[in-house]
Amino acid sequence: MMAQLRVLALVLGGLIVFTACAPSSAAPTSSGASAPASHQVGTFRIAAVPSADSQQQVQGFGPFRDYLASKLDVDVEQFVASDYTSVIEAMRAKRIDAAWFGPFSYILAAQEANAQAVVAYIGANDLTTYRTWFIVPASSPIQTLDDLKARAGEITFAFVDPASTSGNLYPRKKLQEMGLNPDTDFAEAIFAGGHDASLLAVANGRVGAGVVCDNCAEGFLAQGIASRDAFRIIGESDPIPNDPWAVRRDLEPAFVEQFRQAMIEVSSNPAAIKALAAYSTLKGYQAIDDARYDTVRDTARLLNLDLAKMK
Repeated sequence: MMAQLRVLALVLGGLIVFTACAPSSAAPTSSGASAPASHQVGTFRIAAVPSADSQQQVQGFGPFRDYLASKLDVDVEQFVASDYTSVIEAMRAKRIDAAWFGPFSYILAAQEANAQAVVAYIGANDLTTYRTWFIVPASSPIQTLDDLKARAGEITFAFVDPASTSGNLYPRKKLQEMGLNPDTDFAEAIFAGGHDASLLAVANGRVGAGVVCDNCAEGFLAQGIASRDAFRIIGESDPIPNDPWAVRRDLEPAFVEQFRQAMIEVSSNPAAIKALAAYSTLKGYQAIDDARYDTVRDTARLLNLDLAKMK
């Protein structure tokens, strides 16, 4: 029997909590192993970095929470965070057990919050990478990245979040390779807070240019959040490894494997995979390990970023 969704109107340290409850007759996990401390009361706490409006995102995850509650035989709580670093801090403080990170926020969490990647999503056409789109309003005279560099001093440029891979790290690398300093060469550089906010800021002409992850943009367009006619793509970043789900390393290994397998099997549940794919083009998950994100660490080092100061 699928878990029944309860929505709790609670605010805990700025995080709104949504809960899916396991059946009241929940039994021990099939592994027979004792549950980790954080699961002794039958609660698994998850979060996701906000690629879109965070409250809408978590409300849409209801079928996924139900799926996890049923597969893991535990109650599932989901926390809503206003930005990427609050998810990292929640894991560091052991207030969440697992999270959907972006690649850059994951390597921050691995260093600062003892996070361990267990699965990464598989995109449309079985892609295991994605890219950043550099975009401008459709009415803009800017046609190329060279045009962007030439007019940088005239425009406001929208990044997404300081801890975003496709919304800051990789586009920043691209701009620096072009000889453009994103902190000083634009009239103003801002962080929009989410990929949807960055896309809308460009589409509505509130900024002169910005960035958005390609799979996020495709998801937003499919939902009608923005019109494809309202903006133009003028360039893209290098390939980025797909986003991981990560757990705290101190969780009981048998439970971690149970969670990993549930994520690999989620594509067999139409409602759950639809909920997860609402803001991207993902079609399923594959098992991965931490080494998948070494290229992201290399990029951070090239930019001389101090990961400890980014959390």
